[in-house]
Formats: sequence, C-alpha cells, structure tokens
Amino acid sequence: MKRKQIDLFAVVSMIILCAIWGLQQVSIKSIIFDISPVLQGAIRSLIATLAVYVLIQFRKIPLSLSTSVYKYGALAGLLFGLEFLFVNEGLKYTSAAHISVFIYTSPIFAVLGMGLFVPEERLTSK
Repeated sequence: MKRKQIDLFAVVSMIILCAIWGLQQVSIKSIIFDISPVLQGAIRSLIATLAVYVLIQFRKIPLSLSTSVYKYGALAGLLFGLEFLFVNEGLKYTSAAHISVFIYTSPIFAVLGMGLFVPEERLTSK
C-alpha cells in the first residue's frame, strides 16, 4: 500500500487546532480570578455538547446504540470529564505551560501503558 503525502489543508488544520488547544489553557489562566477554571470547563463542555447535538440533528444520525456501547461510552465520557476537571483545577496551582506539556504528552503515556495491559498492542517497527 502506497502512502499518500499530507496535503496543505491537513497541515494548516492541525497547526490551527494545536494553537487553539494551546491557547485554551492560557485563556483559562488569564481570567482565573473572575471565573473558576472548573466552571469555565463546564461552560465549554456544555457549548460543545449542544454543538454535537445540533450536528446529530442536522445530519439525522440515529441514536439507537446497544447497551454495551452506552456503558463504555459513559465510562469514556466520565474519564474524559475527569481529565478536564483535573486539568482545569490544576491551572490554579501551576502555569499554563506545565498543563499543556501534561496534555500533549498524555497520549504517549497511554500508548506505553497500553502495551503493558494489552500485549498484542505493543509498539513495533513493522
């Protein structure tokens, strides 16, 4: 299988997305004394939830999923919510730069941890 080269749109999209994600902690930290970081995260999450709901309604995507999907989806949502809770609360105690490093390195630790718990998912050079 031949690999395709990354196009300019993908590169620019990722740069903009990473800039938005990086500025997120800076913006939270800049108004930390006016609005608590956890409340800011809750407001952002509410807006995101409404945006996803509007998209689902616009595309007419059916929401008939099996019970196991809801169970694991709820678990993933809970863990994701806890991550944001801890990140937003952590902004009270450290700089936005430290939190950004934590966020951007967490996928690396997830991959390394996955190799410990799921042997068939080990990183290889193949």
